[in-house]
Amino acid sequence: MAFTLNDIKLMVMDIVGEDSASPTYWTTSTDIELEEWINDGFEQVCLVTGQYVEEVIIPLFANKAWYRVDPGKGGTFLWMKYLKLWPQGYELSGVDPIKLAREDYNWMTRTGTPRTFFSVGLNTLRIVPYPTTDGQSLEGSCVCLPPSYVENDEVIDVDDSLIRPVVDYAAGMTLMSMRRLEKAVEFFKSYAVGLGLDSRETAQLSYKVNKLQEK
Repeated sequence: MAFTLNDIKLMVMDIVGEDSASPTYWTTSTDIELEEWINDGFEQVCLVTGQYVEEVIIPLFANKAWYRVDPGKGGTFLWMKYLKLWPQGYELSGVDPIKLAREDYNWMTRTGTPRTFFSVGLNTLRIVPYPTTDGQSLEGSCVCLPPSYVENDEVIDVDDSLIRPVVDYAAGMTLMSMRRLEKAVEFFKSYAVGLGLDSRETAQLSYKVNKLQEK
């Protein structure tokens, strides 16, 4: 089943007791805030699960070792799930640059057919060794944060299994903004359980919310 941004909004409204058919609490400003919480939820869910992926093709050039990863759908690159070299057709392995430096003192200048890679910063790959001729390419699948959803009729491009934790997170944030703190904790706990997060994080969240109530 395909969900839209508006579907998620309606779910959250129903949870917090707002009439989704004729809302009274949601003005233009609060609607924008709700969108932000929903998008924050998607980012956190995708960061934890790694289930939002985009495919990339990166042409390789002679004597070039560093390559920028630019997901085509506008997502933010996090890490590579796999990376294959074409036309050879084999998969490159990820490597720890510190370990590489201990084992191969000449790795920075080594040329040849790429065999390994590592990530640098937010969106750059270093391949080792690097080619001295044009004509090869890398094909990969990369885990990303999805682009922000801003249109109500926009279809959510993530697995349906991730929708519930996103709704729980957005509902928890909404309830906190309404000072309904005990109810908010219920949904944050559901969010944590849905993602398999450590129970200690849920306990810390409960402690923080209880402290807010004491003020």
